Amino acid sequence: MENRERSSEQEGFPRKRLLLIFIDGLGIGTDDPVQNPLSRIQASILRSFTGSSPILPQGGMALSNDPGMGIPGLPQSATGQAALFTGVNTAAAVGRHLSGFPNAILKSIVGQHSIMKRLKETGREVAFANTYTESYLEKVYPDPTAEKRNNNSLSPSYPGPGKKSVTTIMNETAGLRFRTELDLVEKKGLHMDFSNRFLRDRGYDIPLRTPHEAAEILTTLAGNFDFCLYEFFFTDLIGHRGNIEEAVALLDELDSFLFHVVSLMNFEESSLMITSDHGNIEDMSTRQHTNNMVPLFLWGKIRNKFKRDFDPIPIEEICPAIFRFLSSEE
Repeated sequence: MENRERSSEQEGFPRKRLLLIFIDGLGIGTDDPVQNPLSRIQASILRSFTGSSPILPQGGMALSNDPGMGIPGLPQSATGQAALFTGVNTAAAVGRHLSGFPNAILKSIVGQHSIMKRLKETGREVAFANTYTESYLEKVYPDPTAEKRNNNSLSPSYPGPGKKSVTTIMNETAGLRFRTELDLVEKKGLHMDFSNRFLRDRGYDIPLRTPHEAAEILTTLAGNFDFCLYEFFFTDLIGHRGNIEEAVALLDELDSFLFHVVSLMNFEESSLMITSDHGNIEDMSTRQHTNNMVPLFLWGKIRNKFKRDFDPIPIEEICPAIFRFLSSEE
């Protein structure tokens, strides 16, 4: 059982739980097997196509997320993720859509306004489910020891010389422990590739996980926290590669994982959100990002914070809705 500082009930407010699965680079494309690998699989969850209203299992609601933020150009990862996890129109703050890793402006926004930091400050228990390799952490944080990282004693202002993703900065500035290979083996976290093939191909002695096994690990972990985030990165990576057969195989496995997550969760007690930061893999006719809307899938009581009349939902409005849901006493 994951250690927790205190339970929400002890703090005097009713317990709510939300698992957010963030899928990088997944948009809503056309139902065209020539360019959209999603139209080639028998999906249970990833059914969204332009102009369709998918029926999701277990009473899920399908809306769309608008990552454009009113700024011209293709939506990008740094500004899109920062907006999703802070509620700030980051593209407007930067003056453009910013790809890759956050610049100083985005680092400051994430450090001050991230959903994890804000929820933690209200007494909620939060977790980033992704695991890191020690070798990566040593490159990004060469001075602090592993003991300091694992004891949550990194200084929130420690910059580190390496490039850090939005989620890494969010984990750091919220003062959360960095999960490592040990957590992965002990089933207390998932790698960004939940199957672990990526790590095994690089020589790590890590067990392979089936989609069902990975879903069991994630849902068990999420059940110990008010808010739990899991990031899946490979959709964006494979989208940029441009190999549609590779994309079909990836999305088929991802859909299986998501289906098992949905099947394992109790939506009377917990909620689930699945969304993205921009389009990419849904249109393999280009290796660039797209201007497509992205899915916003909802299960459980979190659905009450979103209205179909306001679909698509601006990406910068998602974080405030999450915060209202988890911090209210309804």
